[in-house]
Amino acid sequence: MMMKNVRILVVAAACVLLGMPLLAEEPVPEIQGMGAEAGPSGPVLRVRATGELETVHYSPQPGVWVVELPEASWDQGAGLIVDPDLGIERAELNHVDEFGKRVSRLTVWLAEPAQLTMDRFAGGLELSFTSFGEREPGTSAAVSREEVVVASKSHPAPAEAAAPTSALGTPSLVEVVPTRTGDGVVVELRSDRPISVRAFTLPEPRRLVLDLNGVINRVDRHLLPVNSPLVSQIRVAQFQAAPVPVTRVVIDLRSEADYSIDETNFGASVRVGASGVPLPAITESIEVAAAGTIEITRSTPQAIDEPEPTQEMASSLFDLPEETVKAEVVDSPATTERSPWVADNSQLIEQAEAVTVIGGPTTAAEGFAPTEVSSEEQQFTGEPITLTLKDADIKDVLKTFSVLTEMNIVLDPSVSGSVTVELRDVPWDQALDLILRINGLDYVLENNVLRVAPIQKLASEKSARAAFALEQEKAKPMSTMLKPISYSKASDIAALLSSDSYLLSARGSVTVDDRTNTIILRDVADRVEGILRLIDSLDLPTPQVVIEGRIVETTKQFSRSLGVVWGFNGVMDAEHGNDTGLKFPNSIGVEGDVTLPGGANNGVFGMAFGDILNTFNLDFMLNAAESDNQAKVVSTPRVTTQNLKSASIRSGLQIPVQTVANNTVTVQYVDATLRLEVTPQITAEGTVNLDIMIKKQRPAPEFAVIGGQNAPIFTRDAETELLVRDGGTTVIGGIYEITTGEGENRVPGLHNIPVFGWLFKNKTVTNNHDELLIFITPRIVKY
Repeated sequence: MMMKNVRILVVAAACVLLGMPLLAEEPVPEIQGMGAEAGPSGPVLRVRATGELETVHYSPQPGVWVVELPEASWDQGAGLIVDPDLGIERAELNHVDEFGKRVSRLTVWLAEPAQLTMDRFAGGLELSFTSFGEREPGTSAAVSREEVVVASKSHPAPAEAAAPTSALGTPSLVEVVPTRTGDGVVVELRSDRPISVRAFTLPEPRRLVLDLNGVINRVDRHLLPVNSPLVSQIRVAQFQAAPVPVTRVVIDLRSEADYSIDETNFGASVRVGASGVPLPAITESIEVAAAGTIEITRSTPQAIDEPEPTQEMASSLFDLPEETVKAEVVDSPATTERSPWVADNSQLIEQAEAVTVIGGPTTAAEGFAPTEVSSEEQQFTGEPITLTLKDADIKDVLKTFSVLTEMNIVLDPSVSGSVTVELRDVPWDQALDLILRINGLDYVLENNVLRVAPIQKLASEKSARAAFALEQEKAKPMSTMLKPISYSKASDIAALLSSDSYLLSARGSVTVDDRTNTIILRDVADRVEGILRLIDSLDLPTPQVVIEGRIVETTKQFSRSLGVVWGFNGVMDAEHGNDTGLKFPNSIGVEGDVTLPGGANNGVFGMAFGDILNTFNLDFMLNAAESDNQAKVVSTPRVTTQNLKSASIRSGLQIPVQTVANNTVTVQYVDATLRLEVTPQITAEGTVNLDIMIKKQRPAPEFAVIGGQNAPIFTRDAETELLVRDGGTTVIGGIYEITTGEGENRVPGLHNIPVFGWLFKNKTVTNNHDELLIFITPRIVKY
């Protein structure tokens, strides 16, 4: 962009020197006058011109129509028609400045609301107004009116035509926030109350114009670079101050695109490229001239017919003496899309030192605006340039910046100093900031005009404005408002308002009526409006959350045992007739047994053997047992609480525990309960942040100590902090326990006998599974 500007200046100056006429522009239609007459259904207004007129029309309020003529000239002052008999309270044709560009505008104030029908023809424009209601008798006669041309400055509209304002005052546009999306750009127009948006598009260059009728512009940044494939920048200005304030937002488009507008309670949201259709790729081709130096001399005629400068003009008119410009064009690296501008201080643009206003094209350079600070370090987004200056006058340097960046710059009379810098590939806004700081200067952006002055002067101006505003506030009448509080404590909100010295004025006060929970606010009217809006934003119902927990316990127990019980006895004696025949031992008795039963002591198979005399007996029993147990326990505690408020619920019993110390019996109660404690926090995205503790305790007599009086407590709990979506379920903890056992009881040595070793041992196998899962589900209560 910088190289383009330099090349345009070079080519234009070369054409002047060589006597070559530039390309002739198409003739601009000239408005010659206007007239009014009665039509069949209402007044008819005709605008006479030398050609067909391009128009943009809208109605900022009922009974008022505005017709803009961007491609027309009007050199005869202002046209004015006042004819109440026709129903035209006032029709005024004048000039306005739209972002520094002069536009002809026709404003018509009607006696009653009417519909506009517009016909364009080669010789001008015809506007027909159709009343929504019946006209009064005697006003429908066709009376011809002569065309009226009044060479005078524009007059304000009658006071009764002003747009009505609400009881809360005139809406204000406080911020414009562009956001790049995947399929376009979303522009948020943030206001302090609802606003109405009227949109239309303009060609060549492509622009989307948003008029906020009845809205005052209070946006600090008047130029917002977007640099997206669809939108290059956004401009904001107070398009009209009276009789009805109109704030205009212009979105500079790179290509045609659909748009949609969504009006909210605090502004509007404009989506450019809302249809989602893929946009054509934007490629910028910049031709780079061959490296070299071009010497150009340009002259300005001594006598110039200048119009009378006005305060609304974006640039100042001044005489330029003969001057020499030396522009050095350098080769751009192949990897960059734009070539940096290179300045040589040997031949700066020399202009009269008395000039303090530097005028450039009305469109500010892309990327210039007070930089938003996202961190402590300031961010610069300007085009990179290279500067080599030695003892250059700062006024000449700033004039050069005006030419290269297309900015309107106003210099304070006290601005002076010299500049010596050596900068390479530095963003131009950073270079400007450095040059101003080393000379003790700063700047403020006022309606697309950059004003440069010493830092001390700007600071004193700011202090003086603040002091003046304070004195004005002291003279304003006081207003008293009663504000009932519904969802909060009035004392809490009053303490918050009193703690901030910037909310209330020096004469303001806040008192509370605890009985009715009402705030009594007394302050100037301007402050009261803002404080009431703040109270409304604070006095909101606190969201509630239902938290449901589930504790699932499953137990599986399996055991298997195999054992044997056998015994024998034998006798040899005279009674049974089988003595030994010896004197000693004459009789013998033998008996024995092996008792290794299974765990359940279940007999499966038994046998008994004996002889006929019952002198020898053998008994045998096989024991086998198997058990398989399954259990499932589901506990579901549920609790409801407000946002950022702790809540708990528990259910169970308390077990008395006795302790004896110094012959004194003390009884303490230990909880054996299911307990849930939680503190929820609802996020802006609709998720819930939970600080949660869940615990289950139960007595376990199966683990009691023999001889002990107290049963142990079996505890399972989890404590954590987690983020869960609304209505979602998550597992906050789980325990999976497996116990496997295998045991044998046997007779030493004999159990090793092959096959018969089973007669001297038993075997038990156990397999236990315990599983614990804890689930949590939060649900935001909808009102």
